[in-house]
Amino acid sequence: MSAVTVLAGTAIGLVATGSPAHAATPKCNAAGTQMTLRGVLLDLPVYRTGSSSTVLCGVYFGDRGEDVIDLQWTLDYCYSERLTQDGIFGTGTKAALVRAQGREHIPADGSYGPQTALALSHPQPGPGGCGKL
Repeated sequence: MSAVTVLAGTAIGLVATGSPAHAATPKCNAAGTQMTLRGVLLDLPVYRTGSSSTVLCGVYFGDRGEDVIDLQWTLDYCYSERLTQDGIFGTGTKAALVRAQGREHIPADGSYGPQTALALSHPQPGPGGCGKL
């Protein structure tokens, strides 16, 4: 009986660890402006549904859209990259994101998720500058 229990526990453990880390994170689907707790407005990718939105969302290699343009703008403006802001998360955007993640001392995996959103500096609309959430 205990051998069956161990096997079942092992199988469950394999299933849990085999899923992607970003599986539970909603995919960013829009460009947005978010106010920080300090009252600073920042431009960054958001997940918007109905009347609510969150900045704790993901943008990944192969994605296309306004959310990718916001990420490219962030990397250009706040990290001095020279990306074409075309809304396509390709190899150039991924490489620039890896460099920015390295500068912020977080895992440099080239994926934009909640940890990266919180660590990166994002452009401030209007007169300019960059700030963090």
